[in-house]
Amino acid sequence: MGRNKPVPKYLYGNGDDLHFVMVTANLLQSEGFQELSRPAQLFYLICCAHKNTEMQRQCLYKTLEEYFNLLDDPKSEYDLKLLSGQIKNRPDDKMYFVFPASHLKLYGITPQYASKYKRELIEHGFIRVVGNEKGKRCPNQDFSKRITIYAFNTGWKKQNPVNQ
Repeated sequence: MGRNKPVPKYLYGNGDDLHFVMVTANLLQSEGFQELSRPAQLFYLICCAHKNTEMQRQCLYKTLEEYFNLLDDPKSEYDLKLLSGQIKNRPDDKMYFVFPASHLKLYGITPQYASKYKRELIEHGFIRVVGNEKGKRCPNQDFSKRITIYAFNTGWKKQNPVNQ
């Protein structure tokens, strides 16, 4: 077994809350990723890194609770914790996430630009909308100012396989 190596100090700022994204050559070389604008590529990586933060899990918990109440299908605290990623080693990783304006500010992104990047990521199969404030599971078009739940998608892999 390999030993854990310390993370080089130039890769992170002050603090212990490290959240990394694995960026593979497969992703970088895929036609789908290369077709994204540079800001949309960066936004995707930010979404991936932000997904595992405690702030994201807490926000997702509240959003899922509100969403299922809109559907008149309230979930138990355990189910909400499971879906929001607050329970580790869960068997069902739905890869849900939310990205409210307060979180966008942390990365210097305005809500207007985030909407544009989200739309681009949806069109290229990187993320999808799984629910919105109207309380319905919608395909990929509807955006909401109040509740929008996204999920990571692997559709980009099927569009353009990378020649190895």
